[in-house]
Amino acid sequence: MNRSVSFAARNVGAIPEAGPLTDADRQIVQRSRDAFRNVGNALSRSRFKSAITETMRTLADANKYLSEQAPWKLRESDPERMRTIIHVALQLVDDGKTLLTPFLPRSSQKVHEMLGGSGPWSGMPRSRRSARTAAPRTR
Repeated sequence: MNRSVSFAARNVGAIPEAGPLTDADRQIVQRSRDAFRNVGNALSRSRFKSAITETMRTLADANKYLSEQAPWKLRESDPERMRTIIHVALQLVDDGKTLLTPFLPRSSQKVHEMLGGSGPWSGMPRSRRSARTAAPRTR
């Protein structure tokens, strides 16, 4: 995440517009979109390990995409393609932020801010005692 955001900041200064997408671009974006369904299903069944495993696998795929596309090599030879790769990578970072929110809410907030967001991204988890978990009543 940090690598994508810092590269974009140093080389473009903003989230660039996407040019024409390649098959690799479309596939990684679809992979990221599919993760929302998979992680959401796992969370709805309280399968937290499965949800975080899927999240981490998705982030690893995004990191692999960035390494394979190597936008730093295209800075001079194909700046339009470089900007498209950065655009896709930042979309993946934003998706990753959302996928990680249930597990790392504070870190997700930091990523939200790194991407130019302001205000709270998501509420922080809170623990509350219910009437049933309060101190037992005596008879």
